[in-house]
Amino acid sequence: MLTAISDFRWHKLLLIAFDVLLVNAALVISLWLRFEGVIPSVWWPFYESAAVWFTPLTLVACCAFGLYNRVWEYARGDAALAVIAAVSSGMVVGFVGLWLTGPAIFSKSVVVMAWLFTMLLIGGSRFGWRQARRYWRMNEANGSE
Repeated sequence: MLTAISDFRWHKLLLIAFDVLLVNAALVISLWLRFEGVIPSVWWPFYESAAVWFTPLTLVACCAFGLYNRVWEYARGDAALAVIAAVSSGMVVGFVGLWLTGPAIFSKSVVVMAWLFTMLLIGGSRFGWRQARRYWRMNEANGSE
């Protein structure tokens, strides 16, 4: 029983840590695309402010929509809707916070791209993990590697 609880906590912590990386990667990729591969140094404070808002709010929304539950990996269409709702909720609230308290320079296009990339990265990571587990289970059942 203790092992199951411990594994569950590590599973959640790994997903949360991975999502922190994905949200921030989405922001950097969005800035990189916005400025065609060279992010001007004047825009790094915008990244820092956006990361402070988007990262924790997206994680809270992911938790609220059940993206850190093991049961999620068995879901079908509801899983995609949960990813869309969680990322959209976190990003919208983050956008409002960033807009109200944000830096002197502000890019709505970066925010929109970050929202899309965050949905793709978090959704892709969940569906990719589910497919990988399915593949491993099939190979275990067939006795092959």
